[in-house]
Amino acid sequence: RAAAECCKLARHCIALPSALPGGSVCGTPWIGDEAQDWSFHIIIAEAISAGLAAAAAAMPAGSNGAAGEDLNSAMVSLEELGGDLDALAAHLFGGLCRLSSSDATPGREARLFQALGGICTWALAAVCRVVGIDRFSAAILWEFASCYALWALALAKGVLIFATCPPQGTGLEPDGGKSDGAVFVALPLEDTERLQRLVVGAVCGLPTVSVAFLAEVDGEIEESEDNSLVERHMW
Repeated sequence: RAAAECCKLARHCIALPSALPGGSVCGTPWIGDEAQDWSFHIIIAEAISAGLAAAAAAMPAGSNGAAGEDLNSAMVSLEELGGDLDALAAHLFGGLCRLSSSDATPGREARLFQALGGICTWALAAVCRVVGIDRFSAAILWEFASCYALWALALAKGVLIFATCPPQGTGLEPDGGKSDGAVFVALPLEDTERLQRLVVGAVCGLPTVSVAFLAEVDGEIEESEDNSLVERHMW
């Protein structure tokens, strides 16, 4: 029950952009001038990251992942989270690309950069907790990303830039600096590095036939025999 409630909290956080003036994330024009940029407030990104951190921590886990009814319930929660996050894929990818293109990132932008990385990191941490971290693979990444290459790469990019401690100048440092309400939820260094290695391996495994044959059919991920899917996937 705790996992379900934390996932519900995370979904409410993901839905926060739809409460902003100017439209919703789903089904209406994007907020802001750039369609592929993070045009919401920093606090929105930090709230989503913290919500996903809570969901990941509450997910049932074991050495081989969840089992039985816990597994079924957790998989339903992950599917719901993944579906909600899909709507933010372009924003996340655009925001991460723009912020990483600058060598000298100002404090507030570094804070946003960390929050966007946290969204991706905690989302995949939740997946690993449910399926078992040793079972995380390219196929699981592809399935969680709804067979959407941009979203899979956005998740991977966010995990790879995620810091294990707050960057200097963000107001997140534990040295008494002004926080301005900033929120930072860290993943232990060892877990972060392990997740990053797994994500790199998963991304390298995406352009393979076994992953290419996975396709979304009526909302379900199934194996397909359509060769055109493989051709499109490889290119």
